[in-house]
Parts: sequence; structure tokens; C-alpha cells
Amino acid sequence: MKVTVEDVCNFPEFTNLKLIAGKGGLNNDVECCGILDYEFVDGVREKWSNTNFRDENMIVMTSFLYAKDNEYLILDAVKKLVSRKCSGLIIKNIFHLPIHENVLRYADIMNFPIIVVEGTNIHFEDLIILISERIKHYESIHYRESKVDELLRSGANTQLCEKIAYDINPTFKTDIMSLFFKPISGTLSPEDYMRIERKALYKELLAASDSMFYYKGGFFIVHSREMFSTVDAEKLAMPYLEMFEEEIRNYNVGISSVHHLLWQIKNCFEESRYAASLTVDCSSNHTLYENLGIYKVILPYCDSDAMREFSREYIKPLEDYDLETKGNLLETAVKYVLNDGDLQKTADAMIQHKNTIRYRLKNISTLLGMNVMEMKNYEIFSFAVRIFICNNGTL
Repeated sequence: MKVTVEDVCNFPEFTNLKLIAGKGGLNNDVECCGILDYEFVDGVREKWSNTNFRDENMIVMTSFLYAKDNEYLILDAVKKLVSRKCSGLIIKNIFHLPIHENVLRYADIMNFPIIVVEGTNIHFEDLIILISERIKHYESIHYRESKVDELLRSGANTQLCEKIAYDINPTFKTDIMSLFFKPISGTLSPEDYMRIERKALYKELLAASDSMFYYKGGFFIVHSREMFSTVDAEKLAMPYLEMFEEEIRNYNVGISSVHHLLWQIKNCFEESRYAASLTVDCSSNHTLYENLGIYKVILPYCDSDAMREFSREYIKPLEDYDLETKGNLLETAVKYVLNDGDLQKTADAMIQHKNTIRYRLKNISTLLGMNVMEMKNYEIFSFAVRIFICNNGTL
């Protein structure tokens, strides 16, 4: 993902930037910076036409030095920048020149953002350095990945969470949710991710306040707006699921709940990863965090030594038995718990007779020394099995 003009307007380091025209071009990419201050001076104009601002997607800054004696040169400069496919213009109007209505109208028609610096505490040098740094960071596939890790380590410091969120995307809004795409097998290579990202950019579904980025062999999509039209996370996620309908069969997709404060983006990342890590519904390729039930409590702690040891006490005897007899006791235990202790649903899920399932459960009960079909024992047994499920079948 690239830096956009809207990102520049929303850099938290610079709060005194105001858009005055060209709102339709806020999503323009910014790939470099330039300064326009001398190009219309007599004797330089001809050289400027052929040498300066030849790179597309450049955001240009000016103090109006060249126009201090002729304010009508401002429109000429804007027209030239548009023709050069520049991204936008940032003005520090130190000479207090009037910006005529025809300049603003032209910028609106051409979707060419014009931004003014309000106050005196913003310097072009600082803007150029910051924009250049962000461009360099965002070109690295691992930059946002490192920021998510930093966010997940940030504890309960809400101000720090917001700061890191703006490092990920300075245009994030307050209503926010995320999707995490986790490959069903193996990991997604950075090269394959870039191919998927190009497809997303081509579809033009991602707004400036959204983000898509690689993360530990999968990828996140963060969706944010000032106010969502609904709090139905699945409905909000559906356009992104449909965008990747060709690839979706290769992923488990976790969908976070909807949150309404920016610092809660940390919750979004955690929830969507948890949901993607748990596949309990074979009829769907995506899982909503809000539907995880008791797994919401288990997933954050399932890989702790205490949880693993508790689960291993009940799972290991079944693994050993299956290794010797191929009795499918562990698979039966998992299906039984996933179907909430319902014999008939378990039999249907395993395409077995109900009596076969009952026989296997009796074997499980004998091995564990407890009747897993009795409620008081089922609660303990099902908790152990769910820990096993949350650890992807490894203890």
C-alpha cells in the first residue's frame, strides 16, 4: 500500500494542514516530494517546462515566492502541475496572496488537492523528511507487520495504541474492524501476497481509510470509516470476501467484531487472528469472532504450559490408543465436542451409525476412567478437547 494525499493530510505530526480544494483527488498516490518556488521566475520558466516535475505522483510544496509580484501565476502553476500528473499541492502562503476562486474551481474539476499550511510551525523540510520516510516504510512489506507486533505488545496504553495505529495508516477512522486471511496449508510468500494486493488495488475497493498488508504468512484487511452503516461485521466483510472469491478456498478468514474507538484496533487484530485460527464450521470459509463462544476465553491462553498439560492428560491416552488400534477415538472425541455432545449429530458428521459412536465413547470413558457422556464429566472432557482444537491438534 502506498502513501496517499489523504494520508499526508492526516499525519498526526502535522495537525495544521487544511484541504481547500480538490477533495476528489485525496486518494492520489504520493511517491515523492518536490518544491515549487522559483520555476516561474523570469529566465527560469523555459527550463522548468522541460526539466522539473517529470515524475508522476509527486506532491509539490510552495511558498508562492514565484508569484509574490503576480498572483495570477498561481493558476498557471496549478495547470502545469496537473498536466505533469502531480498528486497535489501544499501551500505555505507566507506572502498572504489571495487564492482566486478560479484556481479552486479548476482544482476541484481536476481532482487536484490543494492544501494550505495554517500557522508557522510546519516547515517544508520536516514534511519532506516525514513523507519520504513513510514512502520508504510502506514500500517494505514488513513495516506494518512490525507495527502490529508492536501494537500487540503495547499493553493497555490507549495513547500508544492510537499512535501505532496512525503509523500503520494515518487515515484510519474511529469505526474499525479487520479480517485476517490465514492460509489453510503452509504460508503465503511475500511475492504471492504482492500479487493479491495488486488485485485488490485494481478492484478499487480499498479506500484511503482502509489498509491491506502482509502479516506472518497471511494478510490483514482493516476496514474503517467515520461511522459504519451497520454493526454487522459479516455484512461489512462480505465485499472483501467476494473480492477474493477465487482464492478464498485456500484460506481460513477470521472476522473481528466492530469497534468504535481507534485504540481498539488492537482488539481487531487479536480477534480476527483468533477467529482465523479456529475452523469449527466446515460449511463456511470464514469465522466471526462474535460466534466463538467459549473459545474467546480459551484462545488467548491455549498455548500456555498449564493449559497444554491439562489437555494432554485427556488427549494423550486417545492418541496412544489410535496409534495401536486405529480406533479413531481422538477424531470421535473432537467431533463429539464440536457437536456439543449430541450423539446423532456426531454420527452424521462422521458418516457412522449412532451405536458406533456410542461404542467409541464407551472406549474413551474406559481409557480416561470417567464417563464422558455424563454432564459433570463432559464439561471437563470438552474443555480439554477444545484446548486441543485451539492448538491446531498439537500438544
